Amino acid sequence: MPTLDDALNQLAQQIQLIATPDPVRKRQFSAMLTLPGSLQPGVHPGAREVGDGGVFPPRHNPLSVSGTTEVRKIVQEPINLQWVSENVLFQPISTPPSADDLDDPPTVVDQLPVQPSIPVPGTPVPAGVPGTIGLLTGTVPVFEILDELVNVNATIEARWRVLDENKVPVASFGWSSQNVSGTGSEFVPSPDHILNTAVELTMIPPFTDYVSLSAPLTVRRWIEAHFRLTAAGVSTPWIDLVFPVDLPPIPIPTVLLMFFNPDFNGPALLVLPENSPFAKDSIMGALATARDELTEIRALVEFVGNFIDLVNSLEPVWDELSIAPTRADEISSLNDIDVVGTEWWQVFTNDREAEDELASLMFFGAPGRTLEAYNDRNFSDSQGQLNVTIGPELAVWIRTLYHSETDEFVPPDAAPAGRVVVARKPQGCRGFWCFAGGGRKITAFGDEFSSLRLRW
Repeated sequence: MPTLDDALNQLAQQIQLIATPDPVRKRQFSAMLTLPGSLQPGVHPGAREVGDGGVFPPRHNPLSVSGTTEVRKIVQEPINLQWVSENVLFQPISTPPSADDLDDPPTVVDQLPVQPSIPVPGTPVPAGVPGTIGLLTGTVPVFEILDELVNVNATIEARWRVLDENKVPVASFGWSSQNVSGTGSEFVPSPDHILNTAVELTMIPPFTDYVSLSAPLTVRRWIEAHFRLTAAGVSTPWIDLVFPVDLPPIPIPTVLLMFFNPDFNGPALLVLPENSPFAKDSIMGALATARDELTEIRALVEFVGNFIDLVNSLEPVWDELSIAPTRADEISSLNDIDVVGTEWWQVFTNDREAEDELASLMFFGAPGRTLEAYNDRNFSDSQGQLNVTIGPELAVWIRTLYHSETDEFVPPDAAPAGRVVVARKPQGCRGFWCFAGGGRKITAFGDEFSSLRLRW
């Protein structure tokens, strides 16, 4: 018979981690720990609920285990001692007697006669040999280590996590099991709701740059169950089981929309990367598709609400906007782009170019996408430079560009906070009379941009 420790480890090695994708929600999986043969026949392991409990009913207690365990105890052992002795004369004879004079075993020379307890002169000495007879019975305590066979039900502890493609724990995922739900980096269910109990895991997908109309490659994620068994004071080591799942990313198109007026009003310049597969007529649909997918995980990562809310505000008015589209990774002179044209007969009216006209902007893209905007042409920072970098929020908006300090580009004028940085403060002068102290002083970024770049 194996020891309880060995039997418990053998049982733990039989536990399996299984996971199945949700047929509708592409980023949700149903996972559970189970023992072969412990599920009710005919029940699919990916099912979420059986009966009204949500736990798959086992045919027997699957965590029952038998084994020997050392038991340390004080045992009362019986004793039975009997003795009979005679009075004898030993040799050699010494005066006074000494135990050292005796042989081992001692030599008996003769028996001693019976002596009355109160001698009476003239009374004969009784025949025989004197001695004693005794009997001692009882128990004595003895410390013993025994192997005892036990049959016990083990308990299970577990922790659920999601690992990225490098098997590093992700910062947040969603879970739901037994009417308990939440978000975080790990989920620890109660011990009685672990084995054969489905856990619904919702994962945050990676965000990729939308540069192809074909489906993006999936990204590997790992569902990890970290568990151990305990019975009669004996525990297994913690065991890690992982199950690979392929998660489709959410492609986010890069879109820069710059308006002539604050608060996203007036004519607008639409800048798409050079490799963008979209145009003015299709880009809103791409943003809306991304918005719909992000809505499914908004409860997990509230920060994507910035993207969702911005698209929701833009979608109803998209067809009403006066938009001049262009596709480029960098524009050395915004004066080359006409945003507001004129009729052919307005020969004395100049078109309104993008240069020195832009007062607010919306910037969409995958994390890490950066806009470098310059007040001077040819990407010179001599008159000021503003950098806008997209974070995990997937969008940045600036309600007004009439600022000159980084600390000014914060809510309610810009969001999220920390995504807009003044690389060089606005400075210098424009106009023929600058040399004489005239011209227009450059003190902000509103109505001053002359060149820009889209970078990573």
